Amino acid sequence: MKSLAKALAFFSGAQFVTMLVQLGKGKLGALILGPAGVGVLSQLTYMWNLFHTMTGLGFQNGLIRRVAQCESDGDFDGLRAQLSTTIGLLTLVSVAFAILGAVFSSRISDLLLSDGGDHATLVAVILVSLPLAINARIFRGVLSGLKKVKQIVRAQIVADVLSFFVFLVLVWKLNLTGAVISFVALQTLKLGFYFTQFKIAVTPFQPVFRPSYFSTAEIHHNASYGISGLLLVSVGIVTTLTISRWIIEQYGLADNGVFAVSWKVVTVYLGTLYASAGSYYFPLLASIQNDKELATQVNEAVKLYMYLIPLASAFLLLGGEFLFVVLFSSEFGYAAMLLFFLLPGDLFRICAETTGLSLLARKRLVSYSAVYLIWAACFLLLAWKLLPEYGLLGVAFAYLSSQVLNMCMALILVSKELSVKLTSRTILAFFRGLILLASISLVSWFARDHLNVVFAGVFLIALWLLASFRDDSFRQLAKSGFQRVKRNG
Repeated sequence: MKSLAKALAFFSGAQFVTMLVQLGKGKLGALILGPAGVGVLSQLTYMWNLFHTMTGLGFQNGLIRRVAQCESDGDFDGLRAQLSTTIGLLTLVSVAFAILGAVFSSRISDLLLSDGGDHATLVAVILVSLPLAINARIFRGVLSGLKKVKQIVRAQIVADVLSFFVFLVLVWKLNLTGAVISFVALQTLKLGFYFTQFKIAVTPFQPVFRPSYFSTAEIHHNASYGISGLLLVSVGIVTTLTISRWIIEQYGLADNGVFAVSWKVVTVYLGTLYASAGSYYFPLLASIQNDKELATQVNEAVKLYMYLIPLASAFLLLGGEFLFVVLFSSEFGYAAMLLFFLLPGDLFRICAETTGLSLLARKRLVSYSAVYLIWAACFLLLAWKLLPEYGLLGVAFAYLSSQVLNMCMALILVSKELSVKLTSRTILAFFRGLILLASISLVSWFARDHLNVVFAGVFLIALWLLASFRDDSFRQLAKSGFQRVKRNG
């Protein structure tokens, strides 16, 4: 747990900066663009994410796994071949997708927003950044495979901070168009800084790209991961896009903006804690050959997240409405209600994904893909049934219900195919976190006085901490954290 916790500590510093930048952008966007403008921008971002995933051909996990293996074997020729092949192929594909997106921008705009193509120019502009983002992701993937945590963090922080000032100026001057242009600028900054850190940290790769290094064998190596990754991430984005489109059709752009803000809190602000640590966790799993060690690492990772995520989620639940008003505007206050279902649902998701990554690391792609596809189908079906009658709360409840199913499927398959099971201590850590979030959600839902909710929440958090301190791993983690703070202080 210590190595993952150390990587998480590095990433958490970067994510704190990223979160502050996102919060600043969110506040400016909410004040200047309003709920409708936020709704448009969220749809454009979802669309860009889908194109970004498709142009990446799902190679990212294969790239990270291949780099980690080559580095372990000292195979620098394989590393050079992987990098040249991936850069050459994905750059061509991303340029082609950007051109096609621009040609059909009017149709895409209408499909996303039911606007008759009024936002076609914004669609074309945001897609310009695809080749930049793809190459930035490649260089980050190589650094991740080599476990260059500090380099990733350094590049991420500088790019995020500079992008805030770009966003500030452009949104103030150009409104929604400025927000889209600043998104392109962010991808440019990421590419520049990830490439710079790559050049400094990974000297054996020079030169970075050479056509003679291009190898069809490297494409074949990534293909199985590519098909699985492309399918799953695309399905996830299409699911979100579809539900957002239903919200726009039935309730309008403003309600979609409210949903987008609550979704962002879960998947971006809080989710970055999990996603960034995954930059270290997945290469670690990919390098493990022993089943017993694999099970140990999975349990340590799940426990670590169950110590961190519930506490962060509890504070979000307690201050939800106030935070949404302060961080965005009074028009987004209703988004806090959605967190009562979204945050507990995310606890199930993180447990499922952390456990399920062992299937991906061992190339059990059919099982890994099946779990995700069934989850997406369940989420869509429930959202479709509940949205007309219960509105956004119905969508949030659909997310929670589908993630319960997702976790159950992941645990069953991992246990059956890899003999990886959660230990009793890991299960207890999960249920402690779940009980904490469920209790705070219930108190917040039924209590009338917010001050009473806060007192009850603090009491529940104290009980959770007392129960968690009975776990040796939690005590060691807390001790390590206090020592680090004391040294830095």
